Amino acid sequence: MWPCVIGRFISLGNVLVSPLKDIWAGPATRRARAEIEAGQSAQQHVLLWAADLKATAHHLIEESATSHDEAAYHAGSLYKDKLSALRDSSAGRQSA
Repeated sequence: MWPCVIGRFISLGNVLVSPLKDIWAGPATRRARAEIEAGQSAQQHVLLWAADLKATAHHLIEESATSHDEAAYHAGSLYKDKLSALRDSSAGRQSA
């Protein structure tokens, strides 16, 4: 059992071996909670989640596109335009 689908590097236990209530109250889960609350693993967790999300999105583009050129456009030019718009939006909120 993991804290989330991306947090597979943090094993909390195995529900086939131990009851969920024991895993939930167990030492690995308490340690993971303490690290998250202290901010020790929160940034790493966010970065791992974001990398997985980006890879999944890119794979979806490759699988859905009808040609290499279409995939390149959606993963390249269109992606860069959307990213630029997100950055501009974030900069506007931070300066307000």
